Amino acid sequence: AQLVAGQIRAALSECRPKAVKVGMVREPETIESVAGLISGISHRVMVPSIINSEGGRMLQPQAVDAWMKYLVPLATLLILKVSEAEIMLGHAISTADQMLDAARELHDLGADAVLLRGGHVQDDYLTALLSDGDRHHFFTSKNTSGWLRHGVSGAMSSAIAARFALGDTTEQAVANAHSYVHSRIV
Repeated sequence: AQLVAGQIRAALSECRPKAVKVGMVREPETIESVAGLISGISHRVMVPSIINSEGGRMLQPQAVDAWMKYLVPLATLLILKVSEAEIMLGHAISTADQMLDAARELHDLGADAVLLRGGHVQDDYLTALLSDGDRHHFFTSKNTSGWLRHGVSGAMSSAIAARFALGDTTEQAVANAHSYVHSRIV
């Protein structure tokens, strides 16, 4: 926790970023420390990375609890796979209505907006949901193998943070990042 906090402090002493992306942080003490240091940054993209691209568990329950307590409430945009939202919320999510309900629950935990990725609500289609608590938009793609490749989530979340830094709204940032990732990776 001290090493990570020192790196963040060093970066913040040189510049004041407009956006930050927080990826997989595994230790509860580190999660709490990160939250205290980034709370003043305008746009915070949170990507807990609870499950890897092969479906293996990467975060222990204590770390998930710390994410929910310290980082989810700071999220300008919380990005989760549907399977990760199931772990956070403790229930299955398999329909479009359940994705909407899950997004509302995550919004109620403090996230300004939620991007749920990887819902299989239609045969042979991959579905994502962007919701800010009031409005929502579903995205679908037939290219399930392209969107499920290793590294796509990291590229997408980094592109979203970059678009926030350029002044995009949440919807614009997600749409622009989606277009970029689709054309370059997927």
